Amino acid sequence: MKQREQSLVQPSRTGGAVSIPRIQELVKAGPEEMHRNGTSVSRANSENPELLRAFLGREIVRLSQAVKVNNTFSSEEDVLTAVEDIIDEFRTLKIEEVVHVFTQIRRGKIDLYGRLDTPTLCGALRDYDVNTACEFREKHYKEALTTEPLSPLFGDILKSLPEVTPTFAEIMQRRPKLTPEQRAEIHARDKARNGYNTGTTGGDA
Repeated sequence: MKQREQSLVQPSRTGGAVSIPRIQELVKAGPEEMHRNGTSVSRANSENPELLRAFLGREIVRLSQAVKVNNTFSSEEDVLTAVEDIIDEFRTLKIEEVVHVFTQIRRGKIDLYGRLDTPTLCGALRDYDVNTACEFREKHYKEALTTEPLSPLFGDILKSLPEVTPTFAEIMQRRPKLTPEQRAEIHARDKARNGYNTGTTGGDA
């Protein structure tokens, strides 16, 4: 374990999508910048899997050394299992987001309940993915839809679709909603108009 820890603590800083200084810079910039400009676990695993594993392993070792709990990683196999589980389950998370969650754990902002193991790390990452990263993914996806032009092929497909006449219920639902003041004004106008018509009819008779 000791020899392996040394190799995990000092991964290479070159090659692939994993850039240690850039990761540290984005972590300081905040969650949205991490998600917008960070490197996904999936991409890093595709471009430089060895460096990704060394980096995540180093971060787990550092975290286990900083957090004092009774139940924690005790062997090289424990660390490697955690790394593989993180890579397998959190492919869409950015590396910077993983580091951010580790930092929150180290600072005591995430409860560990006396344990620091693979289920604990995966649980913390899962909470972040559901409650924070998912929101950013949806936001950035909507931004891309409004800013990126449709491809010509997709535009042709849309033009070829038949027009569907809206139902009466849909038409009623799309009507602009009137304020109480507007309704009162319309009722007063209708009442005055009906009264005028009634008077005219009575005079003609």
